Parts: sequence; C-alpha cells; structure tokens
Amino acid sequence: MGLALRRHQGSNFLVVGHDREPGAAGYAEKVGAVSRIEWNLPRLCAASDALVLALPLSELRETLALVAPHLKPGAVVLDTAPLKGPVMEWAAQTLAPDRFFIGANPILNPERLHDGKAGHEAARADLFQDGLLALVAPASVPPEALKLGNDLAHLMGAAPFFLEAAEHDALMAGADALPSLLAAALSRAVSDSPAWTDLRKLADRTFATGTAAADLRLPAALRASLLLNQENVLRALDGLLAELGRLRDSLAASDGPALEARLAEAAERRARWLLERKEANWEAEAAPEVELPTSGEVYGQAFGLANVARRRAQSKRESQS
Repeated sequence: MGLALRRHQGSNFLVVGHDREPGAAGYAEKVGAVSRIEWNLPRLCAASDALVLALPLSELRETLALVAPHLKPGAVVLDTAPLKGPVMEWAAQTLAPDRFFIGANPILNPERLHDGKAGHEAARADLFQDGLLALVAPASVPPEALKLGNDLAHLMGAAPFFLEAAEHDALMAGADALPSLLAAALSRAVSDSPAWTDLRKLADRTFATGTAAADLRLPAALRASLLLNQENVLRALDGLLAELGRLRDSLAASDGPALEARLAEAAERRARWLLERKEANWEAEAAPEVELPTSGEVYGQAFGLANVARRRAQSKRESQS
C-alpha cells in the first residue's frame, strides 16, 4: 500500500511507517514504501490523519487499545484483516466517538494471483492494481471518511467495494478460510500416509499448488480468523465436504461420465472466474451513494474529519445546555 501511495509524488500527503520489528521497518524504508520511519507509535498516532493497521487478526484488538488514546480528533483508522465483524466491534469498544473506523480488505491484482510470493518480497506498487479494496464501515461513519476509503482505493489502483460486515465475513469463509483449511487437510492427510517417505519424492506442482494456502498465514492468525468466523466457516466446510462426497460417490461407482462432468464443470467455473477477475467489470451498484472526491482531494484537505469531530462536539454541548 505504501509503494502504491508513494507513486503519487505530487499529492499533499506523507506516508510514515512503524513496525516493532526493526528489519521490517528498515526494509520498508529501503524500498521506498514510506517516506520515513517513526519509532514512537504514540507520536505517530497523534500526528496521523489516517492510520492503517496491517496486522494479523490475532494482534488487532490489543493494537487498537494501544493506539486509541493517542489518536487526534477526526482521525480515521483502517485495518486490512480478512474479517471485519469482530474488528468493528473492537473498534466500537475502543475508539472515541470522534475517531472513525473503516475496515479495508485489499484484493490482489489478478496478474499477481500465481506469482507464489508472500511477505516482504511480494510488496510492489502494482500489487492491488485492477483489484478491489473491500470497505466496511459502521453506519455512524461520516461521508468524509467514506470518501477517504474511496480515495485510498483509487490511489492504490483498485476499485472500492462497499459492503456490510456480515456479508463480507460470510463471503470470506469461502474465499479465504476454506482454501486454507483444505490446504492444511491435504498436507496433513498425505504426509500422515505410511508411504510419505517415498511419496514426498514424487510430490510436484499439483501437490505444491494444492497446499500453498497453508503457508500464506501464520497459524495463530488463521486460528483467530476461523474461530471468530466459526458459523460461516462451518457452513462453507459442510458444502465442501458434501462436494467431496459427491466426487467420492462417482469414483466408488466407477461412474466415469459423472466424474468427468463434475471435474470439467469445476475447471470451466475456475476459468470463468479467472477471466472475470482479469476483466474486472464488476457491478457499478457496489459503490455507495456518496459524493466521491478526485484522487488526492481528501488527503489535500486533511480529510476534513477534524472539522466533523469539532461540529459533533459542539452539537453535543449545545444539546446538553
């Protein structure tokens, strides 16, 4: 995100980074993802109009509590976790009424889906180009903050996609949790086989591709994501088990035509999805009915959110008097 934002050299905003790991912070500064590093997190929060928390889900609640007292009025906090419902609850419990939260889930550039890179080496300015930025906001968030989310998406080269937290998390059960579970189950099932000693020598691209999702997230972060979205994940897992059962039934019955038909349909659906992702002609109605700014406009005006906070505070004082 930092690399993408810093492509806009003429924009009136500054990208400042923080990481408790010196190696990660140093790397971000070295590759130009940030203008500079701020080691004092409270000082960074106090100076920031927008704070993006790119953290594992398992660390977000603690971090929100840590940064909340230091945010200035009107500041917007965004996170990039794969779940939004729980994080929105934590933000509501933690942030002051004049500090605003938006959940953001960046979805990759379709050209980067299969490059096999993760972590620092995956970072590049076009990582989200022609992708999506899924945005989830509480009803109390002012239009100026929604404009910020929209503007951020465009600065990253992505399309904004606004949706409700419950809908987002239900969709992510199939798009994110299920592939991770399937990869973990495949890895365990095959490596538990008595033949693994020799099987591992023959395992090639098919096995490596099928188990790749098991390496994309730290186990603690994946565990948190699964448990916090338990109902949706169980529903998706039931659907997967049912489909595996149908494939097994066709195989056990030596029903070649039925087996081939299911496999062919799966391949066709995947090819269609990849084409849709590449073309990215998503429905226009996904955007909210708000007046949206031009690129950099919100940043150039310091978001206008501090004024919103002051107006709300003044209105509250007037109503009390």
